[in-house]
Amino acid sequence: MILNDHEVKFITKRKKLTRFFPIAGGLSLILIVGYLISAYLRSPIMFNPYMVQEKILNKQIEQSTLVLMSVMFPLAWSALFILVFALITFMFIWNSLEKKYLKIIERITEVTSNPR
Repeated sequence: MILNDHEVKFITKRKKLTRFFPIAGGLSLILIVGYLISAYLRSPIMFNPYMVQEKILNKQIEQSTLVLMSVMFPLAWSALFILVFALITFMFIWNSLEKKYLKIIERITEVTSNPR
């Protein structure tokens, strides 16, 4: 199978993307973890429903403004970051599959262009 110039450029571009993604994906994970740590250190109340409950019971927070938030906000916040981690994990899986597909394409084009 012989590829035309457009297909060769496409495959070359995909190879560059697969080499670049581990760096970009790794940096994305580091940034998200860094943001989570800094957000937790600045306001742990956004992540810990038990802390919210304790502050409400100790009358340190107005109950009228935090009745719903005390349960829902920490859970929603955590779910958001679980979703982001899952998305980045799927991106790493996609990247590994893309590399496999490119290797298969390379082998097919080598075999068909150089028959034994």
